[in-house]
Amino acid sequence: VFDKSLVAMLIADDQQRYVDANHAVCQMLGYTYDELVGMDIGQLVAKDNNPKQLWGHFLENGTQVGLVLLHH
Repeated sequence: VFDKSLVAMLIADDQQRYVDANHAVCQMLGYTYDELVGMDIGQLVAKDNNPKQLWGHFLENGTQVGLVLLHH
């Protein structure tokens, strides 16, 4: 489901690095899978979205859903 979803999805680890990405997010952002995996969330999340605050919310709630501006 993750790989075939039309919804762009990324999975990050405890060190704030992406460990998985689906095809939809690669297409949307113009990065290859290999470019995205290992990338720090701060490299992709626009500074206007305050990556540290988003990460804190994720750690508190176990998920982050909503509008997040990302670098293309």
